Amino acid sequence: MTRVPGQRVQRPAGARPQVVIRQLTVTGAGVRVGDVVTVGGIPHRVRDMREVYPGRRWLGFDDGNAYVLGVSRTIEVTRAFVAAPGPAPGVRRLRPVPPTTVGPPRTGQRSS
Repeated sequence: MTRVPGQRVQRPAGARPQVVIRQLTVTGAGVRVGDVVTVGGIPHRVRDMREVYPGRRWLGFDDGNAYVLGVSRTIEVTRAFVAAPGPAPGVRRLRPVPPTTVGPPRTGQRSS
């Protein structure tokens, strides 16, 4: 099958997109909901973020823990991307996975 520039390639029904996991170094301002941040050697997935002071962000994690991070501080995060067809054959574009599709589904109950 030859691909015409600008033509969308459709995936077969039921096919899942390819997910690519990357480890990035970002500042506190670049952290996103759905990122996995390692604090004290323990990985945590960011569920909620708020600006608490000028230059500080409060990160709420799925396990109930929280962390305050300076926006200019660098930190390692793990982020999931979906590989979408690119402008040429064999070239892929990486788009961030929406936070609602990352990790296991939330039940609303916390385990002890």
